[in-house]
This record gives sequence, structure tokens and C-alpha cells, in this order.
Amino acid sequence: MIRLLFGLLVALGLPVQAQEAEQEMEVQQSDPAAVSVQQMQSGDGLPQMPPREAFDEIVQRPLFSVNRRPSEAVVGDSSESTLRETWKLTGVVLVDQQPQALFAERNGERKLRLNNGMPLDQSWLVESIEPQSVTLNNGEQSVRMEVFEPRELPPPQPEQPSTDEEVGEDQAPASIEERTQSAAQQVRERVEALKGGSQ
Repeated sequence: MIRLLFGLLVALGLPVQAQEAEQEMEVQQSDPAAVSVQQMQSGDGLPQMPPREAFDEIVQRPLFSVNRRPSEAVVGDSSESTLRETWKLTGVVLVDQQPQALFAERNGERKLRLNNGMPLDQSWLVESIEPQSVTLNNGEQSVRMEVFEPRELPPPQPEQPSTDEEVGEDQAPASIEERTQSAAQQVRERVEALKGGSQ
């Protein structure tokens, strides 16, 4: 067949480098890789893409991991309390008119800058970003995290009676009006004492 093609080219008088054409055809017949490339070509001369499954192993091996081993699926606790114990919303910034949420690990050094729709971790996704808060969603519930978290205040201590006015066990505690009048009287007495000492 090669010789027939070669003879046809010569007969037509086309200026062909006969030896190169014949060598190329012989290489294609002897090289199975060259034959498979020809078989893979579509009608327009372009090679056909292998099926998507041929790339699965490449996708499973993270490019920026040191060992390139497939990442192990970590099943985390997706509860609100675990989210709040692990992450703190440290701020909201605008970058090119797009709000970004700044998160920091409470017991770690990781800091993240996230846009809407980006994952905070394997469970939580940024749903919306507002100037003072961010809403996160794990598919089951939404959690709103504030930039300024309210501090947990210690429980209020019962008032201790002053040494001047020791309240006996048999006396009832004074009402608010009585305490207000007593405090006002003490202020008047201090003012009078200061006026008298400055003259």
C-alpha cells in the first residue's frame, strides 16, 4: 500500500520528498503509539479526549499537598457550638467592593479570608456577609456570627450592706426610695462638709 501511494505521488508529478514520505509511513506502521493516535483522531483531525474517568486519580491527588496522596475524608462535628468553639469572626473587609469575612482559629494559628459561597471548613459554608456579621450554613442550619461577640459577664453579686448601715436580721431591707433618699442625704452632707472646710 505504501508503494502504491508513493507511485501515485510520483505519477502525479508532485514535488514530494519520496524518501521522507516512505519512511514516515513505515514508522507509523511499526510504532503502535502512532497507530493509536491515528485511531483516536476524530473526523476533523483532532484527537479525541479520553473519558472523564481517566482523570479521576489526578483529581483525587491534591496538587499542593507534599505527598500528593488522596486526602482522607474528615468527618467533623457540624454543630453550632463546635463552630463557635473552633472559629472566631475577626472582621469584615471590602476588597474591590466585595465583602470578605476574616476568620481565625481560636486554638490555632490559621486565619482565613472568605467570600460568599466559600467553605470555612468541611461542614460550614459562608452564606452571606454583612458589615458586622456573617451567616454560615451547613446544609441543616444557619448560624450568624457577630464581629463583636458579647462577653460572658460573671453572675451579679448580691449587694453587701455598708458598714454604716448594718442591716440586722430582724430589719427588712430598705426600699429603693429609702435608699435613694439616704444616698441623696449623704451627698448633701458631703457637699456641706466640703463648703465648710474651704471657708
